Amino acid sequence: MGAFALVIGGHKKREQVARDALSKRGFSVNDRLAVGSNILLLAPSLVAPEPNLIRRGADFAAASGTLFYKGLYGERALAALLDEDRPPARDDISGCGVFLVARGGVLRLFTDPLGTYKVYRDTADTIWSDSFLAVAQTLTAPAINPQGVYEYVFQGATYGNETVLDRVQLVDSKSIHEIGDRVHSTPWPGGIEPAINQAPLEHHVDTLTELLRERYGAIATAFGDRVDTALSGGYDSRLTLALLLDQGVTPHLHVYGAPDDPDVIVARTVCAGEGLSISHEDKSALGDDSPDGVTAAVKQQFLAFDGWPPDGIIGNGSDLATRRARCHNGVLALNGGGGEIFRNFFYLIDRPFTVRQILWTFYSRFEPRWCGEAFDESAYYTRMGEKISAIFTRPRDRLTRAEVEYIYPAFRGRFWTGRNTAINTHLGPALTPFLDHALVRAAVGVPLAYKNHGILEAAMIEAISPALARYASDYGHSFCGAVPLRRKLRDWMTYVRPPALRRFSYRFKTRLQPPGLKRFLQPNYRRSYLPNGIAYMDRFFHLDRVTDPAQMNRILTLEFLFQDLNARF
Repeated sequence: MGAFALVIGGHKKREQVARDALSKRGFSVNDRLAVGSNILLLAPSLVAPEPNLIRRGADFAAASGTLFYKGLYGERALAALLDEDRPPARDDISGCGVFLVARGGVLRLFTDPLGTYKVYRDTADTIWSDSFLAVAQTLTAPAINPQGVYEYVFQGATYGNETVLDRVQLVDSKSIHEIGDRVHSTPWPGGIEPAINQAPLEHHVDTLTELLRERYGAIATAFGDRVDTALSGGYDSRLTLALLLDQGVTPHLHVYGAPDDPDVIVARTVCAGEGLSISHEDKSALGDDSPDGVTAAVKQQFLAFDGWPPDGIIGNGSDLATRRARCHNGVLALNGGGGEIFRNFFYLIDRPFTVRQILWTFYSRFEPRWCGEAFDESAYYTRMGEKISAIFTRPRDRLTRAEVEYIYPAFRGRFWTGRNTAINTHLGPALTPFLDHALVRAAVGVPLAYKNHGILEAAMIEAISPALARYASDYGHSFCGAVPLRRKLRDWMTYVRPPALRRFSYRFKTRLQPPGLKRFLQPNYRRSYLPNGIAYMDRFFHLDRVTDPAQMNRILTLEFLFQDLNARF
């Protein structure tokens, strides 16, 4: 549902800069509301505008993103919130977005309770916005945050409340914020305390499918058949399709990849067997790979994706084109990401782990030889460890196995998956329904034995749609019946690999693989979209050593961003 900028104190010049920044991104500010001395600017989505404001005299409720409240969507959800005289319960909110509610001259702001939607603030609390660029462009020569640079390049996102700039931070999603002349933040009760529930598998399947049917019932009521989602060879897209069909929704289905890609083969087989239509596109054949075409696409994706998306902005425009196509005419772009809450995402055995061991397992995707002198591996791990510890109500270093499970939705899901969904909501309606506070609360309590080998999620698919469960998958078997021994053995080869060894997996892999940078990441192409060369990122990396195309894309993305903002070290 678009974008917003809240100018605290109503500073006219800052308001104009924020308005210009939103306009440059393509947003049209249709509403300007005053709450005390503060000014709220609201703009509809770029591709598929929807109502995002209701007023009752001086009171109002507004939203940005794609949010449900007590199963209600759009103006009905806003009206219900405006009727409330107390903060909402966390589990009553689903989706990805932010609510802004003004009653009696008091403005309250709160995001979805997992914090998947991103709201940015300058550290002086003079402007809050769901557009990073709108906040950053109110600053003069903003300072670069080295920790944020390395987190983004290595992991595709920054974590905690930091960003790639020192003076731009994320708003805390664990609080409800009352904004007057100053900001007063109150902890939002009802958080998740991870603990294992030793109930049998059938209990967990029933609990989770009941919650999912409730959430997908709300989606069906709001959108009907106006839903677009991917179908691949994995668990999450199959569960998504099962839930939509269960609610009477016939979605627009798509699959990306070459004709002989396993995802494409499985998706086409499922659709042929069930009489469903599916759109197949090979992204590698889309877009304009010429220097001029890439340059134009980089500029467009920089603005559309708010500067620094998880996959970077360097490309031929196919990413933006497919995202825009998915939400045309108000169609909901629904993503099955986040279904990892139903599986053993980290592929770790059932025992406690330290925070550092989790970092070694999953957050060690870097090659120190590529990094400049600014990189301190020990300090990087320490800061990342502090951020993981902070997601719990009581920070700690040693984690129970249930707390390890909570890291995926509250850390990976919130900061990486969530930012991608939030960017999509700037274009039109977009959801990642499995990243839901109530679902996460139930899923973290499932014993690990049920999550291993996809047992739980397969049972959920079969409970909702036995017909869909019987088709083969990318894993070499269907989602009904016993898991084949070969699959179990393959999984256990990873489960038993110690974190201390996994720490070096990425380094071994990159040293063994030959260089393979796409041509638009290579120096001769860079000159077209970075005519001033490299002015910032050679402080952080030896660019001539980087062979990972994903990390190189993010390096060049930050170079483009910092040059645009005239950033400083």
